[in-house]
Amino acid sequence: MSVADSDQWLPAQPGGIKDLLAWEMDDGKTYFASAGSDGTVRIYDGESGSTVGRPLLGHIHTVFALGFWREGDAVRLASSGTDGHVCVWDPHSSALIIRFDTDHLTSVRCLACWSESAGARVATGGYDGTVRIWDALTGKRIGEPFECQTGPVSALICWEGMGGAWLVASAGDDGTVRVWDPQDGSLVRGPLDTGSGVEAMSTWSGSNGARYLAASSRQTGVVHIWDVSVQGAAPVRINVGRGVWAVTSWADGPGVQLATGESEGYVTVWDVATGRMTGARMRGSPMAVTALAHWRTPDRGVRIVSGIADGRVRVWELGSDAPVYEIVTGHAASVCSLVSWRNGDGQPRLASAGADGVIRVWDPDSGRMLCDSTEYRGPAIWALAAWLDPDGRARLCSGALDGRARFWDAETCAPIGPEFVAHTASVSAFEVWRKSDGTLRLASGGDEANVRMWDLATGDPVGETIPHSGGVMVLTSWQSGNGETTMVSIADRTVRMWDPDSGMLIREEVVNQARGLGSLCSWQDGMGSHIALGGYDGAIRVWDIHSRRRECFHRARRHDSRAGCLGPSRWPCQAGFSGFRRNPYLGPGRRPPPRGGTDRP
Repeated sequence: MSVADSDQWLPAQPGGIKDLLAWEMDDGKTYFASAGSDGTVRIYDGESGSTVGRPLLGHIHTVFALGFWREGDAVRLASSGTDGHVCVWDPHSSALIIRFDTDHLTSVRCLACWSESAGARVATGGYDGTVRIWDALTGKRIGEPFECQTGPVSALICWEGMGGAWLVASAGDDGTVRVWDPQDGSLVRGPLDTGSGVEAMSTWSGSNGARYLAASSRQTGVVHIWDVSVQGAAPVRINVGRGVWAVTSWADGPGVQLATGESEGYVTVWDVATGRMTGARMRGSPMAVTALAHWRTPDRGVRIVSGIADGRVRVWELGSDAPVYEIVTGHAASVCSLVSWRNGDGQPRLASAGADGVIRVWDPDSGRMLCDSTEYRGPAIWALAAWLDPDGRARLCSGALDGRARFWDAETCAPIGPEFVAHTASVSAFEVWRKSDGTLRLASGGDEANVRMWDLATGDPVGETIPHSGGVMVLTSWQSGNGETTMVSIADRTVRMWDPDSGMLIREEVVNQARGLGSLCSWQDGMGSHIALGGYDGAIRVWDIHSRRRECFHRARRHDSRAGCLGPSRWPCQAGFSGFRRNPYLGPGRRPPPRGGTDRP
């Protein structure tokens, strides 16, 4: 029996480390935690690297962020992720203290934690552009949400200000940083402009009582540093030269040092006052450093822990060019995108990509991998497109978390030409279609909240940019009998149908799915035109486009349906942090009966 006729999962690959966090106990022992796209949090002994306790299982999807605070002699750990929930843990007993829903429309990409006289607080930042403050031990929201960014909130950090009052800084894919009073949501500083999407932040106090804030760009490779205690202060810039995915900082005598985790696998330490490197760059592999944390050793030295795109963690002694130890965490990289096609000889093919930054091409009938792009591994890939060029050769385009795109030979997984900037924020969606004159076009969308068109013959942008009300998660299209193309996009739980040539909106509907939609595909058969919607609630909904009638509903098993496809190979499949598999409940003649009859989005 082939994989195509079974319910078998093709395994996920190692990777998917989203965040790292270190803390010191009163007895001087240090621990650190890793968060992964497999939905787990794992705890380690900082001295030996050995695992402490069992993996923390409270999220059903990717864990994006970690934070902690002290509660007497104890430490409390908070985590957040794609499922929109916050989990609060006792990291040393592996006990889940509370799990609560944050009411963000989609993922909680970042959080910040602190303890004040009124109790412990957690601030959450979501893809909906808002920040919300919560009582960490009851899960009750404090005050109203405040609008922070014009796009997804990508980073949060907090500190205790003058007089014991806490402040929170937010940053986003819109390239701005803002400082807030969490008590009333009032803006204290900003917006401070970085010119590109912000991936991470760090903060410290100066010897003169000033408060400094650093924000890193995953696209430009520049770290901006502001004195946020002074209104209108100009930033200092450190030009790292590569995409910066993570930062951490610490006091060094009277000064401060800042470590950057970079897209080409380097960890570099900088003197903040001079903007110069303090020594040789640390590098264990060419794969991107996706997370950083640090701690002080008993002799007051500094250890840096780095999370690598392939799922490994390395711990470095400051000043050494070799890691103290390395850990294979066991985190698995989620599969974020799937695309299928038929080669010129009619053979079906499937390509997958995800958090490990690697494209893999498969024979879907046998489940055999035909090639991969490990040699050219880069940032997490969220979008794939496939087509045949005029000579009948299969081509791919990948869209990454840093807003860049690249063309590939689908037979060899080798790149064709250099990367190019498709969007200023994450690229989440692609769709290829053929115009009536035979010209191939590519549509791209992402967290920049617009859709752009590209000529696949030249690689150049064409036409007008089409704005959306939020990040564009997915795209699909179909052609009517007269050759006219209809494009479908999802943003902010809204399904939009529009003409890709004119940009004219045809129809839009809000889908009643509170957690948000993460995937979309379309197809035509003898019964009409259909779309399938994959949600972060783990459900797949199939609709008849013209009647708007729901044809079937299938609840996926332990997976977030972030990516799904039903391509020309007629190999319906679904993907998540468990890998991907054929879905036996979708496709001709294999649909379960509808639930409850007509059910409009």
